[in-house]
Amino acid sequence: MRLAPLCLALLFALVSCPWNAPAAGPAAPAAAGGAATPAGQRITQDTLQGFWLGSQEGRDVVVNFSAFFITVSSSARYDKGIFQVKDGSLFLRPDLGKAKSLPVAMEGGELVLDGLRLKRLLTAEEVSSALAPDVAAMVHTFAARDHALHFCNVKPSPEEKKLVQDYLDADPKRRCLYIVQRQALDSVCVYDPAGWCRDQGIRSGLGAR
Repeated sequence: MRLAPLCLALLFALVSCPWNAPAAGPAAPAAAGGAATPAGQRITQDTLQGFWLGSQEGRDVVVNFSAFFITVSSSARYDKGIFQVKDGSLFLRPDLGKAKSLPVAMEGGELVLDGLRLKRLLTAEEVSSALAPDVAAMVHTFAARDHALHFCNVKPSPEEKKLVQDYLDADPKRRCLYIVQRQALDSVCVYDPAGWCRDQGIRSGLGAR
């Protein structure tokens, strides 16, 4: 199975707790336009940390490695899961069955993950300062809205969905910030889901989750 055409559904039906990672050396520089991991250098959890940019069917694919988690955002997709790097492969563990293995390597300064070529984009620390304040505020709004709709099990209208995706597609850095915001929102515990959805102005048949 190939990552492109980015049917990462298989990647992201994963368990909620990371594996114990093998010991790794210090992270390689990950600044935008900075030095990339040289080809042939051993790839570890640490050297992958940060944002990577690829392209599939003419649209940007932004991949973020954060600790044990991989998050992928491309057009209408936002998926996340758990990964581990070992012996030149990236392992993903679905809910059922055995862990899946995908080849990962550095070629010419690019990360090649199961055929998808990715260039180093930003570190997590650089994301907050990469956009103008008004643009960042708009991305925050879109991330909060999308999180609320997803949590309350409500689909956005086609018009709203296109508006958000066109805005994020205009600049990969917007998608980076979107990923960071969604990750932060997804980590918040909600003890009264139905009540929370009502407070967000979203009507749904959501009961206890």
